[in-house]
Amino acid sequence: MPAVSLGPFVLDSHTFMVFLFLLTSIVMAMVLERRYQVRVEGAIWLMFISALVVGRLVFVWQYWDAFQTKPWSMLDIRDGGLNGTAAVVTGVLIGLIRYSRFAPVQRNVYIASIAVGAVAWSLSYSYLSLSHEGLQQRWPSERSFVHLAADKATPKRLSDYEGKPTVLNLWATWCPPCQREMPVLEQAQHSYPEVNIVLANQQENATTVEAYLEKQGLELDQVLLDPDGELMAFAQSKGLPTTLFLDANGQVVDIRMGEVSAATLEAKLQLLLEPTH
Repeated sequence: MPAVSLGPFVLDSHTFMVFLFLLTSIVMAMVLERRYQVRVEGAIWLMFISALVVGRLVFVWQYWDAFQTKPWSMLDIRDGGLNGTAAVVTGVLIGLIRYSRFAPVQRNVYIASIAVGAVAWSLSYSYLSLSHEGLQQRWPSERSFVHLAADKATPKRLSDYEGKPTVLNLWATWCPPCQREMPVLEQAQHSYPEVNIVLANQQENATTVEAYLEKQGLELDQVLLDPDGELMAFAQSKGLPTTLFLDANGQVVDIRMGEVSAATLEAKLQLLLEPTH
């Protein structure tokens, strides 16, 4: 699903929906607390934080090998790495425990607050899903881009990558998060030959891109040039890096706004490859 822009801030769609759920639940709790003179806000925070911590810990455990080279990165939740099932189960369990200890009026306020958050989440999910469908309908599968290789005269169409799952990373040499994830994508090209790992540079020329790759000692295949930033526009990307995940039929199945870590990329690739097994 597309990213969400809030003024100067850009959030991954999944992150936006989670925080929208939290925000609306907390606001409703504060309103009802004043009216009924009860306290439930702390319980909602406890449920949310517990779910976040457990979801992250399970994710780190699942992809421990990817964190071993940079152990401190397990604390960096900006990579979006979270085990959703563990987070939801934890949140529900904590919620039920707190619910069982509340007085009747508190229970009603608690349920009402969470219900409002759930409605907000559902509405945002529906809206973003429709936006994602619109993106797929206008996806430029037949658009040609310059392939940064020995023979630059040969254009590359996005449809040329159909037949295998594809990771399409939109990046630029001036972008610090893009720079940090380059080695991760380079390693993925070697580790996942069954997936097209494509890097589409945005709005820079061949000389700039080649000089950067050479300076950093990066040996990347499938580097495309998108001098007009068309892919950013089509993906409704509000910033870089943006990574799109396409199935073997060329359908966009997921979009990640922001830097990907080795663990996050591995998790996304496993999901992308699931239908092929």
